[in-house]
Formats: sequence, C-alpha cells, structure tokens
Amino acid sequence: MTDPATLVMNALEHAYNRDIDRTLATLQAIVDEHGDAALIGAPAAFAVVAVHALKRLRPLRPGEMWGIHSLVPDIETANPADLFAARYIVATANGLTDNALALLRAETEHPDNDRFPQAVLATLGLAVSLMRALPEGPR
Repeated sequence: MTDPATLVMNALEHAYNRDIDRTLATLQAIVDEHGDAALIGAPAAFAVVAVHALKRLRPLRPGEMWGIHSLVPDIETANPADLFAARYIVATANGLTDNALALLRAETEHPDNDRFPQAVLATLGLAVSLMRALPEGPR
C-alpha cells in the first residue's frame, strides 16, 4: 500500500505528463487504499504546488494579494469546480487558511456527491496549467 501523499504527488506527475488514465487511476487508488477522507488532502497539496508556480510566474510587490480574476478571467461563466480551484489556490497563496478550509469544507459537505471529486480535479488541473506556464518547467 502506497501512502496517500505519494499517490497525490504521483497523480500530479501523471497529470503534468498528460496521462489522464494514470492520473484518474492514481486518484482512485487514494480512495481505494485509504478511504474517501484521504482524498481531502489532495487539493491542499495541489494548491501548494500551484502557489509555488504562481509566485514564480507573477511575483507580488509587498502588500499585494492575488485575486481570483488572475486565475479565472470570467467568473460569471466559470463552472463551480473551476471557481473552487481558483478561490482555494488564491486563499492558500494569500495565507488565508481559514478561508481555504471553509472552501474545502463546503465542497466536501455539498449534497451533490460529484462536486468534491470535480473540485479535486479542477484544482489539479489549475496547478498543472500553472506548472506548464513556467518558462523552464517545474522545479
């Protein structure tokens, strides 16, 4: 049995390499091997990676904060999963831990059972897109 943290990072690697089948299989392995609760840590790990890339792509001046519009250009037409991912990553980037936890809790407690898995995938996708935008690749 592989620990959940390793599986999360493996999913990130597979997504970066555009291997969707292995990405989904790895995320499913987290649930199969460790239970649904183990998947809750995945967005946090993806957000940390996204924040690292975001800080390299768009350094801020002292006192500035990131805004959701920098990750989702058209908030009115974005789907809920993409909005979650952007809000969660921005909250993490800005050090708003309570906000990030509240966003995560809202997704895990949503009555639509597909909502949280979609949020996990959207956060992974946004992290990967930021990694790919780095001029020299991820470090």
